[in-house]
Amino acid sequence: MICKFTNITSGQRRIPTARFSSSLKNLLLRKTLFILLVFWTVILFIPQSYAIVNMQALHFDEHEKGLGGSVELSAARATGNSVVEHYKLDLQLHQREAAYINIGLVGYEYGKSNDQTNIDKSFVHLRHIRDFSDHWDYEFFTQFEQNEFTRLSSRWLAGAGARYLFKRPDWENYFGVGAFYSEEEIDEVVGQTDSGKTDAYRANLYWLTRYKLTSNADLTGALYYQPDVEEFSDYRSLFQGAINVKINDVIKLNVSLDAAYDSRPPQLIKKEDTTTRVSIQYDF
Repeated sequence: MICKFTNITSGQRRIPTARFSSSLKNLLLRKTLFILLVFWTVILFIPQSYAIVNMQALHFDEHEKGLGGSVELSAARATGNSVVEHYKLDLQLHQREAAYINIGLVGYEYGKSNDQTNIDKSFVHLRHIRDFSDHWDYEFFTQFEQNEFTRLSSRWLAGAGARYLFKRPDWENYFGVGAFYSEEEIDEVVGQTDSGKTDAYRANLYWLTRYKLTSNADLTGALYYQPDVEEFSDYRSLFQGAINVKINDVIKLNVSLDAAYDSRPPQLIKKEDTTTRVSIQYDF
């Protein structure tokens, strides 16, 4: 399902000044309230913030039928008293047809400080989304990931679900519900007792939103909640917010904040994880 924004104009018809002023005030008020909502959502979820892949690019990119994709890259380097390097690469490929979308995502992130590696993680995600009606789609997905510095040797999962579209002229939302099965292997560490393989069935609940700030800028948000269906006190959540600015037809500048939380992480690993990032995206 592709959702496109349309602009409604008054053509050559003149609008009374008082009525125009009132409409402008209402528009500014709606945008201000939305920004405040996203801001407070970020504040509330930063203290509770694991490796859940953000799917909002899969839902909100306005691509045509056929093959396409995007590459997103961020890099940083600092020298002096400390030498710090950080690199992140995300590749998205999609096939869009009249009734479905097939999507593949590959991501890799690496960093080091004073010649010591401190970030090394990657993932592969495949998803099939099929239109069911004007407001409903269903989807199937599978994923593999690893993260050396959270002791995650490997995680594999497969699941399915449905999503509902709620749309206004300059604001669209997807509400998703589903479930998946996952298997994880935790690296062994001397003195710790939680290494080895585990499996779980988890619910997958999410809200994706995009608000049109201007013709070239969007404010986006994604909120995920994934509890273990046999023990709801074991859950993972993620908030991701971003401002996406279109520089030209194929290049975007993205400024994002990720805040993730795992109620039961591996031993020695913190429950909260937050990341801020500036990146360049190229669409093809």
